[in-house]
Parts: sequence; structure tokens; C-alpha cells
Amino acid sequence: MNILEGVLASTGSLSLPQNRLVIELQAFPIVWSRSDSRARALINQMAGEFAQAASSNQPNDENPEAALTTRREQRIAMARTIAASDPEMALTFLTATLPYVRSNSRDDDPEDHALVIDLAAQVALHNPARALQLAEQQLKEAGDLPPSFIDLLEQVERNDSQTGAQLFRDAVDHIKQQTPDDDASVLSFAASLLASQFSRQSENGGPPDSTLRALAEVVATAGLNSRYLQDQPYIVSNALSDCWPALDSLLPAQSTALRQNFSPDAATNGPVQNVWQNFNQALSSGDTSKLLAAIAEAPERGRNNMLQQAARGFANDGDLQRTRELAQALEPWQRNNLLQQAIRSASEAAGRKGDFASARQLAAQITDENSRATLLSELALSAIGAGKPRLAEEMLGEATSLVMNHTAGTSAFSAQLVVAEAYLRVNPAEAIPLLERSARQIEQALSAAAQLDGFLPDIHSFEGGELILNQGFLYQSLIQPYADATADLAALDLAAARTLADRIPLPEARLITELSVARGVLRDKDQVQATSNIGFPEHQLWLGQR
Repeated sequence: MNILEGVLASTGSLSLPQNRLVIELQAFPIVWSRSDSRARALINQMAGEFAQAASSNQPNDENPEAALTTRREQRIAMARTIAASDPEMALTFLTATLPYVRSNSRDDDPEDHALVIDLAAQVALHNPARALQLAEQQLKEAGDLPPSFIDLLEQVERNDSQTGAQLFRDAVDHIKQQTPDDDASVLSFAASLLASQFSRQSENGGPPDSTLRALAEVVATAGLNSRYLQDQPYIVSNALSDCWPALDSLLPAQSTALRQNFSPDAATNGPVQNVWQNFNQALSSGDTSKLLAAIAEAPERGRNNMLQQAARGFANDGDLQRTRELAQALEPWQRNNLLQQAIRSASEAAGRKGDFASARQLAAQITDENSRATLLSELALSAIGAGKPRLAEEMLGEATSLVMNHTAGTSAFSAQLVVAEAYLRVNPAEAIPLLERSARQIEQALSAAAQLDGFLPDIHSFEGGELILNQGFLYQSLIQPYADATADLAALDLAAARTLADRIPLPEARLITELSVARGVLRDKDQVQATSNIGFPEHQLWLGQR
């Protein structure tokens, strides 16, 4: 916790508000689990960081609409992360940051409305009245309701039947104010709501209520009057696919009239569907001769895709023979990739069965050395599970020689960390030299990249000399994997993990790595405490501060 608090205190030294946000957001779940007041203060701090990031000077060549879309996406992602711990705090964050993503349109961000409804469904577990308040607000503000509204309604009904009945009535009134006969999405939502409520009321054994009948009338009338019915009947058919039992029971005459206009299965019939049906049947049989015959009957432009799909399925199953038979007709590079995948899958399957001799023989056929090192690491973990530690160390030794003698690059760096992660399960001391080597490579890469970044034409990794966290190639390919590996080491050797975190040269990258170290230890502690606290009240955590 001292490490974590030190990281949070040091975020003020970073110049980019989006970097401060990344660190604070990752720290939030741990802070929340230990102190409500501290978590609320952190939410307010994050809202302030978001406001500062949104209000920063926009480059002259940046599209304002694109920038707004990016801010909305980031805000939604942050709120979902917060909601994993506390949906009410996520709602607080959404409210505080709303002014910075608004435009002139009334319903300009349906994802925002969908998120609030998702959060309301979580709130409904312990506070149906509050969930109703949130849902009612969305009925006033939103246009189309997302499918998740149905989940929210069901959740409210389970916890408070009267509140649920009120929300159902309001939802039907909302649908009546729209135009389901002209809008396929509204019709589809209304039909799904009808199917859900009909099923629920049928299970309860009572007669359907007046609201359900009113909804059925709306759906049937919209279906019969839909502008799609003449030219694109399959749109109506797809929209109504789940609610036929409700229509048949509640409005049999209208249901019969609807069925006379189209067959619910009409959209699935046709020559193209028949070709794929024959292909799927041959694929299920596993007979390559039938498969090749079915593919030969397909239109020429679709044969290559069918061949690749079939061969890829056999390759993923580790079926070398069938993969070879089907891949013969493909381009050499496609054939080689599929055969390598088949070899890898076959080796993994042999390892899971404990046949490590066959697994290693197959692994030797992997031509890319980094891929072979990764596969050997996976086999080593299977050997540990089978109680063969010496064999596991032997395979990891072979994997280490492959990555240590390989030219530096992202593929080799990734494989190196995979081997190090495997060693943490087998012999943690052997992981440290690999992680130290990774730290040296990160230092060299960041130093070179900082000088070149301004000359590159694509998305930059630095802004104002500061590495942009949580985006860009350098962070995703180097910093984040390294931070994850040091976090896993921290649960075993905190001192070594802290030393490795301190090896990262840039303050922003070092802080995010230190945070990962703290999270690695605290995650392990919390898991142990959660196990020992079975039967105790929720949130009775190991620091006892909540």
C-alpha cells in the first residue's frame, strides 16, 4: 500500500492528464476495496483529469468530431472499469464528465445511454428504487433503447415486482411514442421485450396483464404496417423471430395475418445458403473427400475461403493429415502457416496428455525460433502440472537459449517474457535474468524511440517528451507486458520486483510498472484473504479499512 500511495502521489509530476488518468484508474479497484472516502476522492480527481484532458489545446489538423468520438470512447471505457468495482461510483464519474462529451444533438451518444442502463441493472441488485430512477431518466433522454434495458427490467422485477411493473409500463409507453413500423431496431426491441415478458408472466402462472397485451398490439400492428414488409420481409421476420409464441397466444388473428405475409424461415433459404449448408455438413463429417467435393460445387470466388476455413479448423485441432490434404490447394505461404499451426496444436495436445516425448518432437518442427520458445514454455507448464519439474526446467532451458541468442525485436521480446513467466512457476530465480535483459532492451528502445518519434508519420508514442500510457506500440508491446511480468514476480519476491520496476528509465513508465508491482502483491493477498473469509460479511478485507 505504501508503494501504491507513493505512485499516486507521484502522478502529479506527470504533464499529461491522460497519463495521470491511466495510473489512477488502475489503482482505483485497490483503493475502493479499502476506503470508500479515498475512492470517492479518487473519482473526483479522475473527473478533473478528464476535464483537463478534454480542455487541452486541440491540434489545428485534428478533426473535432473525431476528437469528440475518442473522448467518448475513453470515457465509456473508464466508466466500465470503475463499474467493475462500484456501479454507483461509475455513475458519479459519468455525471461529472458529461459536459466534456456533449454536442448539440439530443441523442448523440447511444453508447452512453446503454452504459447507464447496464449500470442500473447492477444497481438493481441492491437498490431497485434507484435503478428505476435511472431507467426513468433514460426513457426521457434516450431515443432507441438498447437490448440491455430488458436485462435491467428483469433484474428490477426479480427484486421488486411492483417497481418492475411500473418500469414495464413506462417502457411500453416509450415504444408507443416511437415508430416501430418504420424503424426496424425499435420493432426488434419491442418484439424482444414482448418475448421476455410473455415468458416471465407465463412462468408465474397468472393471466397476461394489460401492459403485455398492449405491447403485443403494438408489435403486431407495426409488423403488419412495416415499410419493410413488401420489399424486405426478412427484416420483419428476423425482428419477430423470438415473439411468435406470444403473438400466437395473445393475438392469434393478427399472428395468422402476419404469417401469411412471409415465412419466418424465408431469409434462410436460397442457393448460397444451400452451398454453405452442404459445406458445413461435409465439414462435420470430417471426411476430406466429401469436403473437397462440396467445395468444388461452390462458386469459384468462395472456394478459397472454404478451403481456408476447413483447413484452419483441422489445424486448430492438431489434425496434421487432414490439414495437409486440404492445404495442398492453397498458396505456399498459406499452406505453411496452417501446417505450423497444426504442428503447434498437435504438440500442445500431446503435452496435455502427458506424452512429452511426442510433444517435443513436434515442437522441434516449429521453424520460427520465438514461436518454438513460446511453445516449449507452455509444454513446461504442462510438465509441472504432471509432476515433472526436471523435464519442465529442461524445456525452459532450451527455450531460454532460443530467446537469448536471438536478435532483439518485438517478437523475441514477447517470447522472452513468456519464458520468464513460465520460470516463475518452475524456478523463479531463473526468471530474473530474463527480466533484467528485458529491462535493458526497454531502456534502449525508449531512448531511441524518443529521438525518432517526431519523424514518424503514424500515431506518436510521445507527447511533449512524455510517453503516452495505455496506447501506442511502445506501451502495448514493451511496457505493459513487462509490467505484467514484474507484477507476477512481486507476489513471490517483492524486493526483486521493485528493483526491476526501478530499472525503467522514464518516470511515467516506471510509475505504471511500480503500480503493477503493488497490484500484483495486493491481488495475491486479497485472494488469500477472500479464501479465508468464506462465510464472513462482504468487503471484510485484509486491511480492515472498509
